[in-house]
Amino acid sequence: MSEYLGFTPTNEKDYFFLSYNNDDSKRVGDIAAALAAHIPIWYDYGIPYGEKWEEEISVKISDSRAVLLFFTRSILFKEESWVIKEFRISNRMNKKIYVIMLDQIADSEVPAKRQSYWDDVLQLQNIVVYRADPEQTVDIILKAVSDKIGIVRESEPAEVPSEPAEDTLEPEVELHIVSVNRSRGFRRGLSKSELQAIRRENKDQLSKVRDQLQMIIAKSQPDAAEAYRCARTAMILVTRQLGAYDFEYKLEQKIEDFEKAYERNLTEIKQSILSGKKKLSSRGVILAKQVLLGLNEIIDIL
Repeated sequence: MSEYLGFTPTNEKDYFFLSYNNDDSKRVGDIAAALAAHIPIWYDYGIPYGEKWEEEISVKISDSRAVLLFFTRSILFKEESWVIKEFRISNRMNKKIYVIMLDQIADSEVPAKRQSYWDDVLQLQNIVVYRADPEQTVDIILKAVSDKIGIVRESEPAEVPSEPAEDTLEPEVELHIVSVNRSRGFRRGLSKSELQAIRRENKDQLSKVRDQLQMIIAKSQPDAAEAYRCARTAMILVTRQLGAYDFEYKLEQKIEDFEKAYERNLTEIKQSILSGKKKLSSRGVILAKQVLLGLNEIIDIL
């Protein structure tokens, strides 16, 4: 039986099913309680584990509007996870599942026995909130799930494919301090405080682009061109900032890896836009999220 999360499970019929690891009750509870003030949420408080647990949970998932799956690193390492069982039940029923990422998780961290499950999770609409504060977290989730369950409203006109000009997709990037003045002998001509100032400005600039990309991806139907321009801006900033970190092999290598790994992602997104796609496909969302994860790794090092 789940712990009490600070609010009573809803009795309304049109509800969201809450799936989470009991070990994460505190983290999830604060967010879920805030969400419950806006949308009806049901979770298994009051239902003891036993022979009928899976049967009752199956009924509740079946009757739900969608599933809110709060994903953390601990789920991947738990020997027996009810979250994974609920995920499989939801998949069998073809329920809409929103994966709310509370932790930043690299592929290399995933245990081999969970790799297939992790791949399935990444195929869904992931809502990345691990960088957001509590208010932003609730806002991001609400924007993603509120009245957006894959239903096309009759008042919405059908999307007519168009072919945008390729040059309109390329962003104009305003560069701040991005490299050490080579005429002063690379890093050797700068004081420690000057180097720290460069690093802070680079990090701040990248962080703003990262936050913007995160907000774009969190939308229920992300604009493809908007996402591409933002991700391309991140790529430009990262690659042009490489000169500021000569003699720092770890960061230099990470930046080079970032450029090699995600150039293909951006090319694929761009090609879909040029073929007439205005919204990011599920594949496009995954590609954009991979860029976001790589960007986060670089910002963490900075």
